[in-house]
Formats: sequence, C-alpha cells, structure tokens
Amino acid sequence: MPSKMAPSGVEAIFINYDGHHHSYKLWVPESNSMVVSHHVQFFPTTFPIKNRNPPSPQPTLPLLKVVHHTLWTPLSIL
Repeated sequence: MPSKMAPSGVEAIFINYDGHHHSYKLWVPESNSMVVSHHVQFFPTTFPIKNRNPPSPQPTLPLLKVVHHTLWTPLSIL
C-alpha cells in the first residue's frame, strides 16, 4: 500500500473547465476515461500523448462507384 505522502497524480489532458462546479474535465489516456477534478497542476510546455506511437492505420475499404438511378413510373392519363 502506498504511503499517504507518495505521489498520486496521473497524466491527463485538459478537455474543458466546468464553471458551474469550478472543476476541470480531463481525459486520462492510460485508462481511456474521463475524470473531473478540482486539483490540477498544468504543465503548458508538455503534451502527454505527443511522444506516443501513432495508432496503426485502419484497413481501408475499396471505393465504390455510386450510380444514381431515377425510378420512372408511368403516369395514368385520366
């Protein structure tokens, strides 16, 4: 069990400030979760996901040619 004095922070990315609750909404990439906190320390010269490997490219589907058809129906003459 960690000591009370052990560091307990996690790296997160600022999403927005909730003025109504006076708190910060943050995204934690490590757990892929959102958290709300009053106690935040900002490091404006670093960006946590800048040094991460980019995700592998997703397979792409072949492009399909779309042909528009108009359905003609005969009009009945009265």
